[in-house]
Amino acid sequence: MAIQRATEVEALRAMDLEGVMSLYAPDIVSFDIVPPLRHVGEKAKEKNWAHAFAIYQRPLGYEIRDLTLTLGDDVAFEHSLNRVSGTSKNGISGFVGRRAFGRSTATGSSRTTRFQCLSIRRAAERY
Repeated sequence: MAIQRATEVEALRAMDLEGVMSLYAPDIVSFDIVPPLRHVGEKAKEKNWAHAFAIYQRPLGYEIRDLTLTLGDDVAFEHSLNRVSGTSKNGISGFVGRRAFGRSTATGSSRTTRFQCLSIRRAAERY
């Protein structure tokens, strides 16, 4: 799990869409800040990240704080306070989010994120 978090941080900071998407399972269900709020499948998640990366200048700052893990034999749940910092292409800076993940390891895949819920307070709402 720690290696996956490090990979995620590096990919987000680099705005590497392929790297970020390598962490999600094909059947991810994600609740994000953009309508329709509930997004099903990795293509929907990819569209959201591509949109976010198009809004911000490089590089992004990204940190994970207060990470809490609950682990079982074939499932895991985590939640954390994540801070993304950056400047949008129109000059507005930063946003902060809280995120929860559910993961299934029963598939044997390294792409295990099955559920993501993200709530964000953004400064860069007008892009």
